[in-house]
Amino acid sequence: MGRKGRNRIRNSYVGGALVLAVSNILCRFLGFVFKVPLANLIGAEGMGYYSFAFQIFNVVSTAAVSGLPVALSRTVAASPENERLPILRSSLRLFCIAGGVGTAVLLLFAGGISELAGSAPSKLAVMALAPTTLFVAVESAYRGYFQGKADMTPPAVSQAADAVTKLVLGTAAAWYLYRAGYPAEVVAAGAILGVTVGTLVSAAVLVVSARGEYRRAGGKRGKPIRLHGIKRRLLRLAFPLTVGALFLSMVNTVDAMVVMNRLQGTGLSQSEATGAYGAYTGIALTVYSLPSAITSAICASVIPAVASVGDFATADAKSRQRAYKYLKTSFRLASVVVFLAAALFAVMPRELLSLLFSRSGDVAAAAPLLRILAPATVLSAFCSLSAAALHAMGMMTVPVVAMAAGGFVKLALNFWLIGNPEIRVMGAPVGTVACFAVAAVINFAYIARRTGFLPPVWDCMVKPAACAMLAAFTALSLYNAFIVPLGARLAGLLALCAAALLYFFLLVFTGVLKREDGKMLSHTA
Repeated sequence: MGRKGRNRIRNSYVGGALVLAVSNILCRFLGFVFKVPLANLIGAEGMGYYSFAFQIFNVVSTAAVSGLPVALSRTVAASPENERLPILRSSLRLFCIAGGVGTAVLLLFAGGISELAGSAPSKLAVMALAPTTLFVAVESAYRGYFQGKADMTPPAVSQAADAVTKLVLGTAAAWYLYRAGYPAEVVAAGAILGVTVGTLVSAAVLVVSARGEYRRAGGKRGKPIRLHGIKRRLLRLAFPLTVGALFLSMVNTVDAMVVMNRLQGTGLSQSEATGAYGAYTGIALTVYSLPSAITSAICASVIPAVASVGDFATADAKSRQRAYKYLKTSFRLASVVVFLAAALFAVMPRELLSLLFSRSGDVAAAAPLLRILAPATVLSAFCSLSAAALHAMGMMTVPVVAMAAGGFVKLALNFWLIGNPEIRVMGAPVGTVACFAVAAVINFAYIARRTGFLPPVWDCMVKPAACAMLAAFTALSLYNAFIVPLGARLAGLLALCAAALLYFFLLVFTGVLKREDGKMLSHTA
């Protein structure tokens, strides 16, 4: 293949990653918009039922289909054009069987799993989410097909359709059930029905897109593909990915069970324990996860840029320097986002949460949790970026091992700390911080050993942290000065806008933001 052909393929993947990254940011924002009114409706206890149902769903969904989309994507990418649609049709049956089994497991064992976890009322929410496993399986098959072709537009559109449907139907169902006087667990299940329908709509968008391609191909069925051969190839590729993802998902679910049972072991009732768990997962973690929408976009651009170098051991010096420069810029830009968020979480968590959530008791419970989570905002971003770099270098298992090690540390800390009546749920964010710290250290150790690269401490940590803390304390001072004449919400918005403006000027003044950053971003776009 000539140089122009390679550049065309590389640009296709980079452009596709950009489309998908923009879609991810939009969907995360819509998901945030969905969760805020939901939390205001059902409170921390209802969000506890909602969050726990998703923990159970994640395990079953991961076991059913997690590795298959990537395996199908790789198979499609490596196949001739005339074999791609037949491969999709042949593999779709395997996806549907896996998804159907997952749905049946959730429907049959929802009650038993919820009882075991100490959250029996979550049964309705788990059952409402059960059909989603089948819809996710169908969606994953088509998503893998389109990603294998480097056509990211249909997956991006389907993600947006999913997010909008979830926002509209989920919020409407929750509002109706809340106004009708149903308890929190029923309202949470109603909101989850919106999620289920959203996944169905997403799958339908991808099916229609694939049918359009079939019609454009003239209705030709293409070269016949034996299902057994495709199935064997997919399972061989998917197995290591599924094992890694399933392990991490199970660690998270066991962690949720540990939190619920240990909270009740300290003397809290089931309802009180669910409320504490909901304040952490449904309120504090919802706000904490916002910066990851931007860092995920940066991660999406890191992979093709670093992968273009090939093997670092044999790459020429110019290629290695280009990759180092891109990695440094990526870590620096991510630092700009996450350090300001972390500083605001640490300095004014209650004020931030009060802008979004109307239940003062829930805000009071979640504010100290968000403050403890502040370091995890930075650590999780560095962990994700380092994992993306490792994936681009072909070291697929290292991030899994790193997160597994971090997960075990988190489990141990949660079991020890949450069981202490003086600490209780305050131990959960401590475990999260420790988890990402361990995983990030392992990832960076492997990157340094493989490439010799480490993010520059001064530009990626010291300067952004100092600028962010100055901006955050300025925001708090402005908030306190204007809360009486303007009210809490207007004072909060004014303080945040002023902090962002001050932060930007400080970053330019200290040289953290450089003129070449704009050139790089416009070039990528």
